[in-house]
Amino acid sequence: MIGHLDRLTRVFQLLVGMNLGILIVLLACLFTGLPLQAAGGATDPSYLIIGVGAAQMLNQHKHFLYDASYRFKVNYLGLHPYVIGGSATDGAPLYLGAGLLYYLDLSSRLRITLSSGPGYYNHESSTRNLGYPNEFYSNIEVSTRVWDGHRLGLSFGHISNASASHHNPGSETLRLNYGIPFH
Repeated sequence: MIGHLDRLTRVFQLLVGMNLGILIVLLACLFTGLPLQAAGGATDPSYLIIGVGAAQMLNQHKHFLYDASYRFKVNYLGLHPYVIGGSATDGAPLYLGAGLLYYLDLSSRLRITLSSGPGYYNHESSTRNLGYPNEFYSNIEVSTRVWDGHRLGLSFGHISNASASHHNPGSETLRLNYGIPFH
């Protein structure tokens, strides 16, 4: 019973920490004058993102990674929901997650996307045991509009259970992303 209570306490702390992180980003935008609306406001489309790259970037044993995500057009104060699913070649671990992202447009073509959210990680057949099935994935992407609203980007991310387990090695990802707009 104590173990379950300890885990629930950790999950609560993680959720509070994640919400505080989003609040800090929003307050920074308010005080620095950065826009709180996504690129194009209500006209910004939803995107299907296809990504390929490497997992465990800061480790000697890198693995090929592939994923797909859907970034929804709907937003509240510039925060867009997204869903993601991905795997890697080291025994095909599966990650399924959802979260919020924020677009920061540097110009009419160049954009930074910040995202974070919880997800489920199944490592049954993988050599990468991240310590817990509930993982948090945070990501930063730099992308450019290439043609007709399509986007090409490079992203760096970190997946971790945020110390919900005593075993918390985490993993870094580097991906090349291609975004297809849905108007």
